[in-house]
This record gives sequence, C-alpha cells and structure tokens, in this order.
Amino acid sequence: MKNKRSLTLISFLANFIMAGFASQFGMLIKPIAQCFKADINTVAFIFSLLTVVLPIKTGVICFYYL
Repeated sequence: MKNKRSLTLISFLANFIMAGFASQFGMLIKPIAQCFKADINTVAFIFSLLTVVLPIKTGVICFYYL
C-alpha cells in the first residue's frame, strides 16, 4: 500500500510539472493560430484544457484509488 501511495503522489506531482511546461506554450498561441488560420481564442482554449483539466482529472483518479 505504501508503494501505491508513493507512486500515485509521484504521478500527481509529475502531472503538475508537465502542466507547467504546457503553460509555456501560451506564448506560441498567436503563431499557431496564424499557421492554422484559427481563431486565437479557440487556440487559447485548447491550451487551457492542458493546464486545467488534466491536473483535475489526475486528482480525481488519485483520490479514487487511495
């Protein structure tokens, strides 16, 4: 049980680190929107999903399995 909690905690923290890296992509929103001829708001919304929804999902899974 101790290993399960440790691995879950490590996975949870790793997800926050990856979300931190994903948030740096925010400075690329305008060039990506121009490249794909998409609305800047739509591209920003997709990036916000990376930094908001994934950590929430991981937290729910973490508490479900512990």
